[in-house]
Amino acid sequence: MADKTLVNMPKDEFDALWDQMIGDLVEETVVELMRTTDRRARVFKAIAAMPEGLICDEVEKITGLPHQTVSARMKELRDYGAIAPNGDRRPTRHGKDAAVHTLTKNARDAIAKLKG
Repeated sequence: MADKTLVNMPKDEFDALWDQMIGDLVEETVVELMRTTDRRARVFKAIAAMPEGLICDEVEKITGLPHQTVSARMKELRDYGAIAPNGDRRPTRHGKDAAVHTLTKNARDAIAKLKG
């Protein structure tokens, strides 16, 4: 049964609550990523280190990980809300255009909070 306070909540209040919940989830993800060295964390840290963003091909060069690994980890990070395409495209080593990914605002805020 739905909580009547959520059902009757004005849209702007609900949107603010939803944004806070998403922000909290991204923050938890970022905290974990910054404390580990697994492949997902390596991909995240490479993108975090480049404010102008990176394409998958660039992440591969930086991390030394194979394309399939980087592509899959970037999809996971998009699904978690930690990275997103910024609308720009750049050519890969093979001349194809690829989407540039940067940290989301929630991820940047979480890192700033970690750094104090």
